[in-house]
Formats: sequence, C-alpha cells, structure tokens
Amino acid sequence: MKNYLVMMMTLMFISYGAGEVKHSPSEIEDGGTLRAWIDTEDDVAEVSFFVCDTKSGVCYQPETRSKEENNQNSRYEFEYKVQNGVNPAYRYTLEYEDEEESKIPKLGVIYDEQEVIDIGGSLYFEVKIAEVEEENGIPTLGIVISSMIIICLSIIYKKE
Repeated sequence: MKNYLVMMMTLMFISYGAGEVKHSPSEIEDGGTLRAWIDTEDDVAEVSFFVCDTKSGVCYQPETRSKEENNQNSRYEFEYKVQNGVNPAYRYTLEYEDEEESKIPKLGVIYDEQEVIDIGGSLYFEVKIAEVEEENGIPTLGIVISSMIIICLSIIYKKE
C-alpha cells in the first residue's frame, strides 16, 4: 500500500509539459487583444496555439511556432485579436524533440485562475468576456420620474 501511495504521489508531481500557463487580460472585450503564454520544458520542439469560439464551436487556423522561431526561448507567447461576438477559448499542442505530443490543458490537472471547458472533445482554457456598460443611457427610474412629472404638469395645465 505504501508503494502504491508513493507511486501515485510521484505521478501527481510529474511535469505535464508546461510551467506557467496564463493569459491577459483576465476579461476581454470585443476588439481587444488576448495575450496568452506558456512556459515549456527544454525538449519542446514546437508549440501550436489553437483558438475556438465557445458560442459557435468554430475553431480558427492554429498558429505554430518552432523552438528556432522562438529564439530558443522556452516561453511561447501568442496574441489573438477578439472579433465582435466571439467568446474565445484556447489550448496548446506541444511537440517534443522525440516527436511525442502533449495537449494543454490536460484532464485532471488544476490550472491556477483558469477555467477549463470542453469544445468538441478537446479541452480549452476559457476566456471571460467583460460586461460592457452602456454609457449615456437614461436609467429606468429616470424615465418613470420624467413621465410622472410630464403627466402631472399636463393635468395641472389642462384644468386651468
């Protein structure tokens, strides 16, 4: 039993192919630019960045960058300009020098401050959409009060 626990703990701490996986801003608006990054191990040869729309399920052409294109840096950064009405979610595929592949996010791994969702059988990091407040709008209470004043004034002047 003790060996089983040691083995399970070891499996839990084995690297899942990536260090930090984040994006900014934490909430994005239409037309904003999502910046996502992933820190990888030294034996990662190539990273692909996939973006899908959570509403429609449409996925866009992935952006792929090799280690050489990334100047031998283990941090890969990608940008995506959010189109109007698109709720983006993203994932990575890491290709190792031994030609093995790993998809991030992975099932069973907890990612700090990240929501993981399923789109078409693949896991993606969800990007929150910022709620945009309308400016220069008349509040409902203001409309009611204005209407009441106009009605009262018309009743008063109608009697005279």
